[in-house]
Amino acid sequence: MIDGNFSNCQLDGTYLSLGRPCYVFDMVFSTVRGTSNGSYGWAQGTSMAAPAVAGVVALIMESNGGAMKPGQVKTTLFSSSTDLGKPGNDEYYGAGYVNAAKALGLE
Repeated sequence: MIDGNFSNCQLDGTYLSLGRPCYVFDMVFSTVRGTSNGSYGWAQGTSMAAPAVAGVVALIMESNGGAMKPGQVKTTLFSSSTDLGKPGNDEYYGAGYVNAAKALGLE
């Protein structure tokens, strides 16, 4: 993690509270293989981002009647993403974090 926030953060859930360095919460808590803690862990990268983007694309298309050209979907994704890191497309965060609420006009 480059320039991560290494201070501690607390996530309080219904059944479990979890304290970790803050940068961890930028990752996705997902199923993983071969870990000593069972079957869940923190992950990041395209294998975590692709399903999120695909889900938001489905929501965008549904909210527009299902008929959008690929360029329109791309424009909506890019214009509604939450920029992270340096302004614009950068080497660590790419074009930012997909923002479903903004893409659907809910924020």
